[in-house]
Amino acid sequence: MVIGDNDEPIANISDLHIQHEKIKLRNSCEKIQNLRFIYRSYLPKHMFFEVVDCCRRLLLTALPILFLRSTVMQIVLVLLVSLLFSAVYMELKPFVSASDNNVAILCQWVISLTLIGSLCLRVDMTD
Repeated sequence: MVIGDNDEPIANISDLHIQHEKIKLRNSCEKIQNLRFIYRSYLPKHMFFEVVDCCRRLLLTALPILFLRSTVMQIVLVLLVSLLFSAVYMELKPFVSASDNNVAILCQWVISLTLIGSLCLRVDMTD
């Protein structure tokens, strides 16, 4: 909502409408077109999310190799990281496309379920 000088609403503008206007503006700016491959998929308010996603990848792959090798705690740590990022994706919904958001959330849940299965195999709960 946009507020005027006398604290009265000028117009009710949704956040989604504002984000689409920002997308039009960033698409028209010639100076940043060479970086478009980085931010194109994300809403303008989440243009930083590629950095967050790179951190997610590092935490899910590199961190477990460095710490707690071949232990159940390693799987539990990665499972917690995966669940944390599942919540981040569900809360922020950083992508422009709703289907991209749904696929990202689904992929995070598949990673979590795979880790739960791995944990069950590691502690031999298959009986």
